[in-house]
Amino acid sequence: MGEMDRKAYNNISYGLYMLSTRLNDRTNGCIVNTVEQVTSTPGRIAVAVNKDNLTNKMIAESGVFCVSILTKDTPFSVFQHFGFQSGRDVNKFDNIDYWLDGQSLPYLVNNTNAYISCKVYLQINLDTHTLFIGDVVEMKRINNKPSVTYSDYFSYIKPQANLFDGSAVEQDAGDNKESADKQAGEGKPKHAWRCTICDYIYEGDELPEDFKCPTCKHGIEDFEQLY
Repeated sequence: MGEMDRKAYNNISYGLYMLSTRLNDRTNGCIVNTVEQVTSTPGRIAVAVNKDNLTNKMIAESGVFCVSILTKDTPFSVFQHFGFQSGRDVNKFDNIDYWLDGQSLPYLVNNTNAYISCKVYLQINLDTHTLFIGDVVEMKRINNKPSVTYSDYFSYIKPQANLFDGSAVEQDAGDNKESADKQAGEGKPKHAWRCTICDYIYEGDELPEDFKCPTCKHGIEDFEQLY
């Protein structure tokens, strides 16, 4: 097998989207970066969703989803709100401006240039993710603002947020039992890694290969070693 430089993934051009769904009277949404048109006739798009996300389970059961295409002026707070907390704990659409499409699915009023609403045509199990392929039942352009890319997020949206102030290290000791035990019993862990997506800090002797960030659900390929 040849070289496996995981950072090569970062060179693929991605957008960033708010994916929403509804199950009975409950709505939920999350941030995704893998949305693609797969056919034009019939109109179909595909979206990959992490199985740890409540949105995944709700789409699998309800069979409907809506994609809000985010714009370059989207502030970090939107990504934080829909990406760094779980719908199991909060109603993500409380105090958020949104409209409903013909399937009664929410799409964002602000920071969105278009929405695409679908019924699930096919689900494909991808181990950690589900690939939902949907038949487009409704779509509309809202404005002509350019769409945000993953590169935009890393280049200027996330840096402007200036989130990391060291507090994540203290939070990790409470959230991560292994880390807390090491601090209590053996002194400070030898190493620390920072999630480059949300700045969560993991401390320990090594970063487990199957570790996922508890905040944004990204894997170790998105962590960088601090010491």
